[in-house]
Amino acid sequence: MRRALNSLLATVSATAVVAFLTSTAMAADVTKQRLENADGDPNNWITWGQNYSSHRFSRLAQINPSNVANLKVAFSIPLTNAIDGIAANTGNFEVTPLVDDGMMFLQSAWGLAYKIDVNRGNRGVVLWRTDAQVNKEAESANYVRGEALWGDKVYSNLIDGRVVAFSRASGEVVFDKQIARTKLGYTNLPGGPDEEHFVIGEKFTAAPIAVEGKILVGQSAGDWGTRGWLAAIDANTGDELWRTYTIPAPGEPGH
Repeated sequence: MRRALNSLLATVSATAVVAFLTSTAMAADVTKQRLENADGDPNNWITWGQNYSSHRFSRLAQINPSNVANLKVAFSIPLTNAIDGIAANTGNFEVTPLVDDGMMFLQSAWGLAYKIDVNRGNRGVVLWRTDAQVNKEAESANYVRGEALWGDKVYSNLIDGRVVAFSRASGEVVFDKQIARTKLGYTNLPGGPDEEHFVIGEKFTAAPIAVEGKILVGQSAGDWGTRGWLAAIDANTGDELWRTYTIPAPGEPGH
């Protein structure tokens, strides 16, 4: 009986290992080819805006004009931290989720990143969530529009000017880099001297975009008098590779 039980346990364990390896192998890395051919892969949504043209059009046909009126809630997942904190504007939630191989990736409030298994269709299972710990006292809940996928990682840029990479498999932080300035080094008072609290650091709200091993991020606090720029971050290390300013500095022509 003991030999039979040991044999059964060995068989079950081997089956579990094979199943795990098979499920792990199914999740293909996000590559240049996949991103450039996103239109030919309608079952996945692997970049913000659906493709590099950002036309947001899905070629899936199961939902169509004849049955769209019958849509109803299949399941919901509470993301309660979107209403936590003491910032002036809590509850902002403007993210477009990414989906690859039935796994949904999104950023909730204050840099809380999620991976959710939505394969079942009738419920979602949170596989991991990792808190990048944005300061709730200094920042609004979430104006960031989305994330980026490249290789085996998911990338979030945060309202406080950081870029964070997570392992898609485990949610472990791969790197956490402060890319935008926390102090401007120049005055930006859009409302005059009575609004000195608007002298802030730079911010990210636009979603990052993965291109050829680089993560493109754009400084987004232009409506608060900051200089606009676009930067490229190395997808493996988080090191900044280049930065291009779109707004002249004080003293430069056109400022």
